Amino acid sequence: MIREVEEILRKSKKGVMTVSQIARILGVSKKKVKSSLSVLIREGKVIRYGRGYALIERIGKKLTGRLEVKRGGFGFVITDEGDVFVPSWALKDAEDGDIVEVVVLPKRGEGRVVRVVERARIFFVGKYLGQGKVEVEDSRAGIVDAKIKKGIKVKKGDIVLVKRSEKNWRIVEVRSDDYDIIIKTFNLPEEFPREVLKRLKTLSM
Repeated sequence: MIREVEEILRKSKKGVMTVSQIARILGVSKKKVKSSLSVLIREGKVIRYGRGYALIERIGKKLTGRLEVKRGGFGFVITDEGDVFVPSWALKDAEDGDIVEVVVLPKRGEGRVVRVVERARIFFVGKYLGQGKVEVEDSRAGIVDAKIKKGIKVKKGDIVLVKRSEKNWRIVEVRSDDYDIIIKTFNLPEEFPREVLKRLKTLSM
């Protein structure tokens, strides 16, 4: 089913098709078509385009680079072939510093983030709002649904450390001290490099 949808989009005259059009050709429900399109989007093969969907290979060029999000909410993906402008609504869930795949649309002179290849950060600080919701600081995600790590007790108003994965957010610590939060949030080394320790040892002699 997934590959059938992909092939229909590849053979489409206009390159862009709606869910209804695809469902009509295959003789299946819109729900099944949407499910297949979701898989193709996650694979980085299909993108939402206007009111329909299209194969990336038919409408633009895919590049990989580091995302820089600006104050206005828009961003630029820094690639080996130049910087690609991406409007705020086309950033998906990508954050500043992430390595992303972006499709460049020649006719519009801008890009759309297809998927995140590598996260710049996976730990964030947030405030627990109750009922599994956390208001995440310094993130475009805003308020998220977060699972609670087994053995952790958390109450409304607690400051928590949340870990982000591709599938979900998870509360991993409650009221961590400032030093621990800084170390994990910015992915800093918890110990000095061996070379530094050797240098300090020679200086103390």
